[in-house]
Amino acid sequence: MKKLTLAAALALAAFAAGANTIVCESNSHQTQFCRADTSGGVRLSTQYSGAGCYQGSTWGYDGRGVWVSNGCRAEFELGDYRRSRGGNRDSAAAAALAIGIIGAAVIASQKDKDRRDYDRDDYDHYSSRPDDVVQCESQDNRTTDCPAYIGRGRVEIERQLSQAPCRFGSSWGYDRRAIWVSDGCRAEFAVYR
Repeated sequence: MKKLTLAAALALAAFAAGANTIVCESNSHQTQFCRADTSGGVRLSTQYSGAGCYQGSTWGYDGRGVWVSNGCRAEFELGDYRRSRGGNRDSAAAAALAIGIIGAAVIASQKDKDRRDYDRDDYDHYSSRPDDVVQCESQDNRTTDCPAYIGRGRVEIERQLSQAPCRFGSSWGYDRRAIWVSDGCRAEFAVYR
């Protein structure tokens, strides 16, 4: 009976934890609005996109919900998590255990994901101001190389300037020494070293 009660508590805690998050995605670099209760605040918990998610620039929230733009796709936590929301010690322990189990499962399942998934340290590093911003433009749909020192860093679209889509690996990319664009992609790129 005790095992069943603990399993039920874990299931309830997992459901409650899931109820306090929302996934909001900007597809084709369009602004997307996702209705949510934001009265307790919003925090980006997991970024799914290769495009940067910067609060106030490519994501934000108001009293009606969360908005994302310019390719930002992420999961957001809703509510004030600094205070205890009440309940007894057993339910708090069950919730903590459920979150730990869920976290371990998520980490295990995402271990082999591609570079779009970030751990918290990577997100914090890339959410700061870029080291450089480079404007690169494909004229007449030709491939253009724009010199930029990237080293082992990372490049994100800061601002798209073209009507033509800018898709990583298809119409833009980078190596250690340059950013390239093609097929009419024109954008300002943020370089993080």
